[in-house]
Amino acid sequence: MPSQPLLRKHSPAEKLRVLSAHRAGRADWLQVAENNGISRAVAYRIVASGRVEDLPRGGARSSVVKITEEARNKLEEYLNENCTFTLEAI
Repeated sequence: MPSQPLLRKHSPAEKLRVLSAHRAGRADWLQVAENNGISRAVAYRIVASGRVEDLPRGGARSSVVKITEEARNKLEEYLNENCTFTLEAI
């Protein structure tokens, strides 16, 4: 059982309705958000960012990667040539 309740993800279409209502200058854009099940805080965030798609999450950052893809391929090539190589020999 998760320790925190799972939050409902809002679809890009729902977010777009809110953003479109705000950009059209409708005074009831917060009501549009509420009708789509979007909280006021999320509605304000959508309007402030101007994005309806979620940003990508996770993955390796280039500043943290310890070995490049080229070096990894070269090590794999060495090991394929002679699988008895040790780390010291490489």
